[in-house]
Amino acid sequence: MKRIIPTLIALSCLLLTASITFAQTARARIADTPIRAEANLASATVATLHEGDSVDVVDAHGTWYRVLVPGTEGKPQVGYVLARLVEVVTGDAPQHSSAATPAAARPVAQGAPIAPTAAQLHQQLQRKQAAERELALKAKIDALQAEVDAAAAVASTGAPVLSGRSASVSGRPTLFITPTEDSFETYLSAAMIKKQVPVTVVTNEDGASLVLKAGTVQIEKQSTGSKFARCMFAYCAGIEDRGATTVQILKGDRVEWSYSVNKGRGQKNRQSLAEAIAKHLKDEYFHTK
Repeated sequence: MKRIIPTLIALSCLLLTASITFAQTARARIADTPIRAEANLASATVATLHEGDSVDVVDAHGTWYRVLVPGTEGKPQVGYVLARLVEVVTGDAPQHSSAATPAAARPVAQGAPIAPTAAQLHQQLQRKQAAERELALKAKIDALQAEVDAAAAVASTGAPVLSGRSASVSGRPTLFITPTEDSFETYLSAAMIKKQVPVTVVTNEDGASLVLKAGTVQIEKQSTGSKFARCMFAYCAGIEDRGATTVQILKGDRVEWSYSVNKGRGQKNRQSLAEAIAKHLKDEYFHTK
């Protein structure tokens, strides 16, 4: 083990020396051209070039050049400079080029991809967490809207949602809808009332004559590229995000009815799924139109 570490260090030095051997010379285009420790604008400046100062280019990394920091010949140290701030030259004859794409006497070899910095990884994590919070908040807002719709349906139809072990209304069977992680039961309750399913929805499973067991809605996000392609070749058909779920009607331990649904309605996905379930329950299980 003690011999391996010095060997690895020696190999690294050899690789760097080999890169230096084939390095090209570049000159700074402007005064105070910064050489940074890493290939990003937030990285610390390790050296500064005056206009016309020379620097050895080892290889290219996208829009950055990896260069040898001046004054570190005894112990080579690399840094990074934006390619547009320097121009690669051959000997003393500069190769004129645009600021965006510096010309070179020979192509500058592309180095290995640069790993993201800790700051960039932190920003990616923050964006991901913000997106998750936004989705959770939207689900809560949708659930509250479903409750408002349910209350409006009660006011217009007179079909109540009973609590506890309340008896059914006008001989209707009582229906308990099992809660789900995404509060889909709220949408189902509203849909039962809106579609006038002949049941009385209750909030306690004890004593309910029927139980509707619902699964969590699975949302399939459509990528921007997929939506664009469908719009180009299928007249924008089916570009919304799609949702799918499965429900069962239980009477005791017996499954009396089941239904799977898959629909695309974008932001109104859960409402659309719930209303489809209520309609099919009414038509197929209760045989009413």
